[in-house]
Amino acid sequence: MANWHLSTNPETALTRILPTHSPFFTFPSHPSQSKWVHPQVRDNTVLPINPKTKEYTQSLIHLPPNNSYSLFIRVLTVPSPPFAAGFVVYRGERLVHSGTTRAPTCLGALLQALLQGLMYASFSIRIFIPDRSTCASAFLTSKHPFLFLSCAIIDQMILFLSAHPLHIINFYRYSVKWAGLPGKTVFQEFMEQEQHIIFPIPPPSLLRPKDILIQDLQEEYIQTIRAARIWQSITLPDGRPPPFIQGALSQKDHCTYTAAGQLASRHTFHKPYSDDF
Repeated sequence: MANWHLSTNPETALTRILPTHSPFFTFPSHPSQSKWVHPQVRDNTVLPINPKTKEYTQSLIHLPPNNSYSLFIRVLTVPSPPFAAGFVVYRGERLVHSGTTRAPTCLGALLQALLQGLMYASFSIRIFIPDRSTCASAFLTSKHPFLFLSCAIIDQMILFLSAHPLHIINFYRYSVKWAGLPGKTVFQEFMEQEQHIIFPIPPPSLLRPKDILIQDLQEEYIQTIRAARIWQSITLPDGRPPPFIQGALSQKDHCTYTAAGQLASRHTFHKPYSDDF
C-alpha cells in the first residue's frame, strides 16, 4: 500500500468520476412531504403522450410567444459513464443561452442541465424534458441520490416565482426524435464536442487497413522476446508467411506443411518433449 502525503492528492479511478466540487449536505423532508408542489408550477409530464398531447406540445415548440422562454434539455453522449447533457434556452425563436454538463449518471447530468437552464430567469418559462423521471426527481424532496440537485432546482424555482406573482413554470415531455426541434444544430455541435472529450477519437491513419495490420504485427514482433528456437525461422512480418512456410505451402501438401511447423519448433522431435508428455 502506498503511503501518500495528504497534500499530494493523487488521482484514482474513483476520483475521476467524482464532481469537481463536493455537493452540499441537505436534510430530506418529512415523509409526508416527499414531493414539492407550487400553485405556479404545472407538471404536464404526468400526462401520457398520445396524438392529442403530442400535437399540443409540438404547437408550443413551433409557435412560442415572443415574451416567453423555452428550456430544452437532453442527453448528448452514448450510454456509458461519464454522461453529458446539454441545454438551450430560447426567448421566442431566438437562442439566448446554452451549455453542457457532465455527471457519472445520466439522470445527474440532466438535472444539472435543468438547474443551469433555470438560472436564466424570465417572465414565464416552459421546460421541455425527454423523460418523466427527470421531472419526478426534480420535485422529490425525500431521501434519494440527487437530493442536493433537487433542492437546488427547487430553490431556483422558488426564487424565480417569488420575484413576480405572474411568473409561471410549465414542464412538458418531448421526444428528441420529433422533427423541427429548435437547437438541433447547437445540440449536434455539443454532442460532437463532448464525445471527443469523453471518448477521444484518434486521428485517422494515412495507411491502408492492411498496412496498419502489418505495422502492428511488426511492432509486436520487435517487442517480443525471441529467445525460443522457433524465432530462428520467423522473420520480421511483411505481409507474407515465413520463408519455411512458403516453401511448405508450395508443395500443396498438408503433411508437408504440418511437418514444417514441427521441425521449426522441434515439436515432438526431442526427448524432453516426449518425457513431459
